[in-house]
Amino acid sequence: MELKNVQIVSIGELNQITETFKKVSFRVKIDGDYPQEVEFDVKQDKADKFLQYNKVGDFVDIDFNLQGRSYLKQGEPEAARRWFNTLDAWKVFKADSGTTAPEQVEEVGNDSLPF
Repeated sequence: MELKNVQIVSIGELNQITETFKKVSFRVKIDGDYPQEVEFDVKQDKADKFLQYNKVGDFVDIDFNLQGRSYLKQGEPEAARRWFNTLDAWKVFKADSGTTAPEQVEEVGNDSLPF
């Protein structure tokens, strides 16, 4: 999946989860009729590169995978199962600088109106 031309609004700290696993989370703002902020994770060596090349305010294109998993505590009924989703960003690049601003719509002169 991909998301294009979104602005980074926050970048978390690099988290060393285990000796061999690390990740960083970041949020982007998605504009539209219902603006929202969405959080992504970048893992392993990509986390270091993400921190090196990106900062808050940058417009980026993101290629990502949607990952889901469930969790059920031992002894609990199936109805108590919990679901977790993660947006795993595996490629983050600067958005094309020509697309960071909305396209301007040219106004049409009054002589072309039907009335």
